[in-house]
Amino acid sequence: MKDKRKLTSMIGAALLGLIVGAFRHNLAPSASIYVYFGAAIAYCLSNGIYLGTAPAPETSPRSDLFKTAVVLAAILTLGGAGLKAITALGNILGMCAVGLLALSAFGMILSLKETDSDLPHVIVSLPIFGCGAYLLDTYKLHVAAASNIAVYAAEILAVLFLTAALYSVAAMRFTDRRRSPFISTTILGAVMMTSAVLVSVLMGGSVFAMSDLLICLGLAAYCGAWYLNPPVKYVIPEEEYEEDMEEDEEVIVPDIEEE
Repeated sequence: MKDKRKLTSMIGAALLGLIVGAFRHNLAPSASIYVYFGAAIAYCLSNGIYLGTAPAPETSPRSDLFKTAVVLAAILTLGGAGLKAITALGNILGMCAVGLLALSAFGMILSLKETDSDLPHVIVSLPIFGCGAYLLDTYKLHVAAASNIAVYAAEILAVLFLTAALYSVAAMRFTDRRRSPFISTTILGAVMMTSAVLVSVLMGGSVFAMSDLLICLGLAAYCGAWYLNPPVKYVIPEEEYEEDMEEDEEVIVPDIEEE
């Protein structure tokens, strides 16, 4: 976590989210709320462009603070999924989201494992599917049943940004970048909107329950931790690469019968 520019931008996004969330609590639900959300999102986009693009690190030392943050994120996600399971009974989409989020929590911890196995690398994509199902369930429970989407603007934007941020975490592992405008914007936006939802829930102005808040906090902490301590680009193990090269070099020459 040595990149001070990224850390400063993340702290700024979190503080901005707290301000927007508090202001939203005292504002009558209307379409004008999007103006303030739009200005906050523009801040994240400008930071993403300012931070620019950087290559993936050659080494990635994982400090105790980073590991603690990821484990805490897993605990929050698992706790939120457990609480949500109580109210999701009978809701097939909700139960699928709960199950995927619970698996994602264990996957977060497995992602810390340093091994040549492909499992930690593949399982990093599991939270994307979990949050995607959670986004659909959130839309079904709230927005689809309401006439005024502005009431649920912060919640939907929070889960939407979290889904995109989890994709960015996976992209950092499988590409040669630790930072890009898309990665920075989505992760900073996820942190900002989660902060806004946090204030709304604590002040009693959110449709989200405590289970939803725990899920969002867990996913945001997970994305933030990997953003500040980006993973090394995944490469195919040398043994597998050599085997593939040997297979490619094998040329089968058909037998030609002499006349």
